Amino acid sequence: MELPDFDSDGPSVHRVRGEMATVLEWMRGEEEAEAFEPFLFAYHAVTSRVSDILVRRPGFFGAPEEMQRLDEEFAVMYFDALEQYLDTGEAPRPWRTYFDYCSSGGRPVVQMVLGMNAHINGDLPVVLAGTGYSNREDFDRINGVLESEVGNVSGHLARRHDIAGVLGLLDRGLARREFRQLIVDWRRDAWENSRRILSGDTSREEVFAETEALAEEIVSLDEEFDYLNLFSTLRKANRLSL
Repeated sequence: MELPDFDSDGPSVHRVRGEMATVLEWMRGEEEAEAFEPFLFAYHAVTSRVSDILVRRPGFFGAPEEMQRLDEEFAVMYFDALEQYLDTGEAPRPWRTYFDYCSSGGRPVVQMVLGMNAHINGDLPVVLAGTGYSNREDFDRINGVLESEVGNVSGHLARRHDIAGVLGLLDRGLARREFRQLIVDWRRDAWENSRRILSGDTSREEVFAETEALAEEIVSLDEEFDYLNLFSTLRKANRLSL
């Protein structure tokens, strides 16, 4: 599988969306890549929503070009990790636990959450610091976009026979609350860690190591995962932080 090389003129969320769709389709046809699909499905869904907003609501973001540049640099970190794993069987931090878990099977909802952990807690603060992105208002606007995709992602998990998705569809309000606490808090932490990287109080290596440690805790929760008590398990995950 030839992964995207974002080398055309100017950043474009629309181009990232298209490349994600291509990789997603490939994953669905490859048994060894099927476990990577839940995370990319969620990632593609959010990217697609951002792409639609840029077209239909041009005033939604205060600085849309900066947002698109951040989005593309963020996507590059995911695609680089995926490409390295597919080429060598080894993944860089903060993606090692994610790929190890997916390669051994596991539950779709945990595959997705581990991917979100690696990308949000690990990659995002590094990209924010590396690009010098400073528009907190636009950054926080993405939280609403993420929340709007909870139903879509729950439906996808349900179609994969994951009871987590079924329960998310049955109680959308509860799913939204738990999702907001987990993902939005992680994004807030990512912003704060990006400032710590810029100030020299931490390093990307330390952030990656902490993200991997958190991933191992998520996997340990999975060992006691009770689908009948799904949201209790999510609450335990919500108490985990870098």
